[in-house]
Amino acid sequence: MSTRETYARPSASAPNAFATATASGPISRENRRRVLLATLVSPLALWVGEALADDPSGPPESDGLPNPGSGKLAEAFAAKLGESALRDLDTFDNNPEPIPIAHGWFHPLIAPNAGYAVVDEPSGPAFASAYSRFGGRAVLGNPVARPAVTADGWATQTFERGTLGWRPGDEQVTVLPAGEFIRQSGVDPYLAEIGLPTAVPLALTAAEALHRLAWLTDPVIRDRYYRRATGGSSKGEPIDTDTSGPLLMELLGLPASPLLRNGQWCRQRFERGAMEYELAQDGITPAEPALARVGIVLRLGGALPDDAIAPDRLVGNQLVVRGPVPSVGWRLIPGGASPGYGPPVTSTPLPSKPIATVTQSQATPTLTPVVPANETAGVAPTAEPTVTRVARPTAPPLTAGMRATGAIIQIEQVAAIGGIEQVVVVNRGTASQDLSGWGLRSATSTTRHPLPAGLVIEPGTSITFLSGASVPSDPGPRRVVLGRRSFWPDSGGVVVVLDRDGLEVHRRTYP
Repeated sequence: MSTRETYARPSASAPNAFATATASGPISRENRRRVLLATLVSPLALWVGEALADDPSGPPESDGLPNPGSGKLAEAFAAKLGESALRDLDTFDNNPEPIPIAHGWFHPLIAPNAGYAVVDEPSGPAFASAYSRFGGRAVLGNPVARPAVTADGWATQTFERGTLGWRPGDEQVTVLPAGEFIRQSGVDPYLAEIGLPTAVPLALTAAEALHRLAWLTDPVIRDRYYRRATGGSSKGEPIDTDTSGPLLMELLGLPASPLLRNGQWCRQRFERGAMEYELAQDGITPAEPALARVGIVLRLGGALPDDAIAPDRLVGNQLVVRGPVPSVGWRLIPGGASPGYGPPVTSTPLPSKPIATVTQSQATPTLTPVVPANETAGVAPTAEPTVTRVARPTAPPLTAGMRATGAIIQIEQVAAIGGIEQVVVVNRGTASQDLSGWGLRSATSTTRHPLPAGLVIEPGTSITFLSGASVPSDPGPRRVVLGRRSFWPDSGGVVVVLDRDGLEVHRRTYP
């Protein structure tokens, strides 16, 4: 695999105005107010408002790099991977105008009818609304993949500068920690070689939140962090600021590393992304930071599977029906949109096979006909589906499926995402519940859909039951396929969970 570098390393002796580390200045009254607004950003910030005092320990020393790279993060990473990755990066540098479609936009990145759509799903994640709320293409950049589902049930869509996510039961789509997804993908050691600092694991304490704010030692990045982001193209032009648009701290979360100066490049990592800028050669020209394209890093680093980066198709200004929702191996730590960091991850080799790119000739095959999603509802497939179920014991105990004292079983959410029906069942009690003999049914139907024998739901956990023609063959952990046809009426209704004796346990109305 080629590792050709296309960027000349800047001279470390080049004059600049920020050659020495800048001490962290006092937190102004205005910035204190802005930190309180960070309650929109992270649960950690709830404690920060009462803990704004100087951290006597000060920020840690910046890391040194034995063999740094140069250039913007995404470009330098693509150059490290070789020609195939550079061609893939060119797809996003062309930056075509998005096309308005029903419930969102279509970004024709690969061909006039091939790219990625950002839409509000009925009864599912409103990615288009959130994309607009967080600044759209000017701030987040173009989508780099189709929506996908994480290993722990979050619906996500990755963009050039961040990842949006939603799970059943949430009122709004939020920004997820792309930095943690990069860590889980195992490419951190390679990014460190080109100048991205390694993230320091988070601890959910007020002192830790304050300590991390003290890492904002660089005046250029600190000033941008407390202001609003309203601009910046996919090529990483400066982030404009004014009185509108999302707070940058809302997009980035808390600092996840101290500043790293690598030659002429300065970078700082945050929970949900990174900021970077290049020092002027003359040491006088003001530096303008940009949001690093962490979504491009996820794409090029192999964190997004082939079925996630397969392009959407547009025919007659209508989105062609998508296939099964892809799965990604990322996992969030329970606790909200700022989940902290998981267990150590060993680095994995960079992709040895060429990056999956789509050429112009590949992007314009004979397109499949447009099939409105509601035309397939209720139609059974011609082939019998393969459903993985827990094997029933040859002699099940008499207590299997009996209601457990202390278990509280409820339906948390009924949703439809990309042609897949999802019913999320939670256990809000203190005891495990064996679901053998239990079932789900519509309140307007007598058809009972049995749950797999031997399935146990632990206290404080949830299980998502899937149905519909587009369910994946391998849905992932804590996701169970009930069938490959639609069970729940599109026009709204009530889903009921029944115990083994057929008695109603809980019901949930959905629109």
